Amino acid sequence: MKRNMNLSERLLRGSGIVMSVFGALETVVFIVLTGGLIVANSATVSLFSGTGEIIGAAAFLATALLELITGILGARCAKNGASETVCIVFGVLCLGLTILSLVMIGRKFDLLSGASLAICAILPVIYIFAAFKTQQARNAAEEAPEEEAAE
Repeated sequence: MKRNMNLSERLLRGSGIVMSVFGALETVVFIVLTGGLIVANSATVSLFSGTGEIIGAAAFLATALLELITGILGARCAKNGASETVCIVFGVLCLGLTILSLVMIGRKFDLLSGASLAICAILPVIYIFAAFKTQQARNAAEEAPEEEAAE
């Protein structure tokens, strides 16, 4: 039996799917760029030139993988009714790593890095909002039959 999803569940599922796609693409881009750096720097045997680049690259890869996992969790939560709390926690982690990776890669904060941060943070914020609203709607739906049975 197929149930109707409310707006917050559809928003959670949609943002989860988009995050999964972006996470997969970011992972592929990271692998391709790292392979290119290895080939280009094979003579100097230096993959990254400093600690900031290593931390930034690790944060980028962690963000990509976490975004992929978070998106899958959100889509499954909206479809199967899994725990929204897990989605909220992963959404907050994803938002934090997104901000960290943009700050580490950008190093200085200007108008362009601020715009980039805002654009990259929009999807995790929508995801967290949708997970929170889905949790509220499901809690309200669970309490409603109990109140009717008590009367």
